[in-house]
Amino acid sequence: TEKPGMLLLADHPECYFLMHRVDGKMVAGMLLYCKNGNAGIHEVGTLEAYRGKGIAKALLLHALSIAKKQGCTCATLQASPVGVPVYESLGFEDVGTVNTWLILPPGVVL
Repeated sequence: TEKPGMLLLADHPECYFLMHRVDGKMVAGMLLYCKNGNAGIHEVGTLEAYRGKGIAKALLLHALSIAKKQGCTCATLQASPVGVPVYESLGFEDVGTVNTWLILPPGVVL
C-alpha cells in the first residue's frame, strides 16, 4: 500500500520529528533530515502563545546534537523573519534569499 508523504518520512532512518508538548498539546515542532553530512532543518514552528520562551531554541539545539551524532558537519534551513533571531543566536548565517511562489484561487487577494 502507498503511504502519504509524511508517513514515508516518519519511517525514513535519516529523518527525525522533534516536538515540544505542554500539557499533552504539541506547541512546537520541526523536521530534521540528515543526508550526506548536511542537517536539513525544516518546518520549524512554535504556536504564537509559546514564542519567546526558548522552546524553538531548545529543539534546535537538540536537532543539532542529533545531527552531529549522525556525522553532519553542516546545517541548513530557511527562515521566516520571526525565526531569524533564534537562528542567528545559534550561529546560523544568512547566505541568500529563497523566492516563494503562490497560486491563489480566482478572486482571492492577500
